[in-house]
Amino acid sequence: MLRHVEVRDKTNTRWRRFVEDRCMTLASNPIVGPDDTIFAMGSCFSREIRYALERHNFQVGPDYLSIPLDEERYSIDELPDNNHLNFYNSFTVLQEFERMVGEWIQDDDDYWLISRKQFKDRTCFQDPYRRLTFGSTPEILFEANNQISSVIDNAAKQASVFMFTFGIAEVFRLKSNGRVAGQKPAHFGGGGSAETDLHFSTFQENYENLENLHRIIKKINPEAIMVITVSPVALERTFSDRDILVANCEGKSLLRSVLGEFSRIHDDVMYFPAYEMATSLGEIGFIPGDLRHVKKAVVDMIIQSFINAHVNEVFAS
Repeated sequence: MLRHVEVRDKTNTRWRRFVEDRCMTLASNPIVGPDDTIFAMGSCFSREIRYALERHNFQVGPDYLSIPLDEERYSIDELPDNNHLNFYNSFTVLQEFERMVGEWIQDDDDYWLISRKQFKDRTCFQDPYRRLTFGSTPEILFEANNQISSVIDNAAKQASVFMFTFGIAEVFRLKSNGRVAGQKPAHFGGGGSAETDLHFSTFQENYENLENLHRIIKKINPEAIMVITVSPVALERTFSDRDILVANCEGKSLLRSVLGEFSRIHDDVMYFPAYEMATSLGEIGFIPGDLRHVKKAVVDMIIQSFINAHVNEVFAS
């Protein structure tokens, strides 16, 4: 359906014009310059955004690949294959920033003991809040966690632009403290089945998460701006009793409405319509046989549109 994206002085406000030229319009608003460093965090689509930005020579963090890896002692998400950690929802993103500024300290016994052939023994220890993060002992798990925290903290301190991609509204809360787990229960043989409860998050909860995230970012860098978007990657599955298409639409719609309201209220927050660009292409925008993950060419188109509309011309050239 969508054929191209253009930057114009005024955006198109009529559906009839879209039907005629199949063009999405973006208003020119340069917010990124040559001295800016971008902090990118969120779902798997955030990873693709990061990689596309790096292909255009943007400085993007956190640099998770700088973490020294020791596969016999601990493992972290998809490192070293991907320079990214997945944080799928507004709760887990906020928890990282609360941890950063000391508003939350993880207890020494806050981990899951699981049966998994990961290291020498058939048992290992999992961090509940970071996806697929395992240690051979609790002490080694927290050693890995400290490495992650250091990399995230350093990237946030250097950043002037914070880009967040939110993908999921269904979350799993720990029964012990109400915090949100980094991944669905039992993912890749991990824990969480007995330790968490499913929670269908609300507009108000997600909105409050963004307000708190904004507050913390302003503590870190008062001049920073936020760029926010919804992931076009569909749910792999729903934990509700609804059809997957219905559940996916509800979750994405909830997040989209939250981000729209939040960006309208804050002058230093911009919603970027990556979700709309990808989904308006229809089936051709997604990997065949998958129809969830966005094609690399489409991600590149989305980032080129971002550059055309929001990057200083001197830097973009």
